Amino acid sequence: MKDTFKKEISRDRPFVAYSTIKPCLPLEDSKSYPSGHASWYTTASYLLADLFPQRREPLLLTGRQGIYARPFCGLHYPSDVEAGHRLGKAAAQQIIRSPQWSKFKLSVQQEVKRALNPPPAGLPLINY
Repeated sequence: MKDTFKKEISRDRPFVAYSTIKPCLPLEDSKSYPSGHASWYTTASYLLADLFPQRREPLLLTGRQGIYARPFCGLHYPSDVEAGHRLGKAAAQQIIRSPQWSKFKLSVQQEVKRALNPPPAGLPLINY
């Protein structure tokens, strides 16, 4: 879906449109709108939040931080990442409502429990 929008909208990235912008991440040669990275960060953070509801807020915050790195580093306009966020959230909602996700979620419950209780020498998953 995002590639369809990228082709139809065909918005140049900020560093292409404005030569004074010097990106702080590797350059991308695809179009800017919508942000595929924002879609990925959002989808991943919502899916992880569904698996780890007790860590929901930090996981969603981490996803947002990944999204905002894109315009901060000159790779996207804010509207690019907002559109990517909306696409990612819609995708995550569809996945979470699917029978496949329910089956997957049940199948990984032991791993989820272990991830919430790392060994003493391990690093905490996200501990707030």
